[in-house]
Amino acid sequence: MTNHDSSNPIDFTQSLRVVLDRLGRPAWFSPLATLASHFDELPLDDITFHAELLDMLSTVIQTVELDPNMPLSALVAIRLSKLTAWSVRVQYKDATGTHVTWNPTLESYTEFCKQAPETGHKVFQSAHAHPAEDLIKRWAIDHLR
Repeated sequence: MTNHDSSNPIDFTQSLRVVLDRLGRPAWFSPLATLASHFDELPLDDITFHAELLDMLSTVIQTVELDPNMPLSALVAIRLSKLTAWSVRVQYKDATGTHVTWNPTLESYTEFCKQAPETGHKVFQSAHAHPAEDLIKRWAIDHLR
């Protein structure tokens, strides 16, 4: 089964733009849209990065409305690192037998799978985020200014 995150990219794109405009951060569109695209075609129907991202940003809007002095970038970095989608692992064994693990902050699921040998790759869910939450927060701090 294929993740339906990207089944209607126009709706996601429009929704992301609206949410970011409400936050006063339209410049965040490109990095977040690119990050979300890295989860396209992920074969899990119950984990949808796009929906999680929009939901998280909507709750951030509510939080900021209650406390306008809230540090927005830090809040988004923390909440982004807590999304369930980060618990998805995609791995393959390279020619030396070493496990290679997908890092969604660096490349798309599709690009990662193209590198897998003919034996293929496996997709599974873990109890912890990958990359680690501190690295996801660092990505957010670096890209969402």
